[in-house]
Amino acid sequence: MLSSTLVSLLSKRVCSTRLSVSHQIKFVAHTTHPIPTACDTLSFQASVLAVCKSLLPGWSRVTEIQITTIPGGITNDLRMVVPASGDSSSEPKTVVLRVFGIGTEKFLDRIVETDALHELNAAGFGAKCLGVFSNGRIEEYLQNVRPLSHTEMGTPGMTKNIANLVARFHKVSVEARKTKYSENEKPKTKNSHQPAQTWDVMRQWHTAATAPMDLNAQTVSVDVSKKLNSLDLESLKSDIDAMEQQCATVNSPTVLLHNDLLPGNFLWSDDHDDCMSKQSDHDSLDSLTLIDFEYSCCGPRGFDLANHFLEFAGFSCDWSLVPDSEARKKFCQEYLKASRDDVDVKQLEQEVIAFFPVSHLWWGLWAAMQAKVSAIDFDYAEYAAIRIGEFRRIRDDV
Repeated sequence: MLSSTLVSLLSKRVCSTRLSVSHQIKFVAHTTHPIPTACDTLSFQASVLAVCKSLLPGWSRVTEIQITTIPGGITNDLRMVVPASGDSSSEPKTVVLRVFGIGTEKFLDRIVETDALHELNAAGFGAKCLGVFSNGRIEEYLQNVRPLSHTEMGTPGMTKNIANLVARFHKVSVEARKTKYSENEKPKTKNSHQPAQTWDVMRQWHTAATAPMDLNAQTVSVDVSKKLNSLDLESLKSDIDAMEQQCATVNSPTVLLHNDLLPGNFLWSDDHDDCMSKQSDHDSLDSLTLIDFEYSCCGPRGFDLANHFLEFAGFSCDWSLVPDSEARKKFCQEYLKASRDDVDVKQLEQEVIAFFPVSHLWWGLWAAMQAKVSAIDFDYAEYAAIRIGEFRRIRDDV
């Protein structure tokens, strides 16, 4: 039986796209063999075995595998795969299979994401990508770690850990995530800053969210259509423009954003669980790992921090759980110390406050897109209504 720890570790929202088989992924095994998303159990198992044997040299003698569904993924089909026969010395002993969700190619460029993942792996972040197939990838199974809970994420020692880790992530330079220019578009000086991509991503998501729905599709119901239509998604286009102009006034620096700093993406070492109850003993950065970079892009650091604080509310959207100004101040102090940034804490807090409504708009558009394509059992339309409603409630308050 799959442990609750593993389920929690890998049951997180992710967003992904289909990989072009003509693209040669750097530094990793790849195959054009697909894994069908709709087939009988035996065919699915045979496809998974073929892909694993093709991508994992240590599995060449494996003839049978054990596949366990990892529930809770909101976009991808996640499985734990273990050799059930063959060479007992097969390495790795366990891998994670990620089959990309149908229709999610509208959201992100998986080619860019996979290249970025390799760069981040090299920088010490995330589960390693072991191989790529035409509609997914095989990833390292991380041992002896578990995701943080919402409560643990807010403890004083963990606040320091997270602030340090996020500051380190924001300092990483990932070429795959940088805006590519044509010869005519290149900045005139070498010192030109990398532009924020956050707003362009939201505009792309708005286009997808407002595109006509196929009511014949199995994933779209009449109720979902009515709920989305009631949100007046079209009007959000001007809101994106307004937010971009409003947020420009706080001059939040452009960094590499994670964009999904929820508890499940922070993995804590089991070896340090006995320290968790002690306020000051678990402030060890080596014990905390950051994973899952599907949404990463270059953008204003205030957006990432605002996103992180709002994640305390969880999918139930209990905004009373969002850290208050004093808790945010302590986080910002640790973040700036780790960043070696002499900016005043009040300035960083202003950046965070400015991007609170933007975070609601971001996830509201994301949920509206998902409601139209995903077959996962999650009420995306209702989540979109909550986040967009909260955006409209607070947008004029900042």
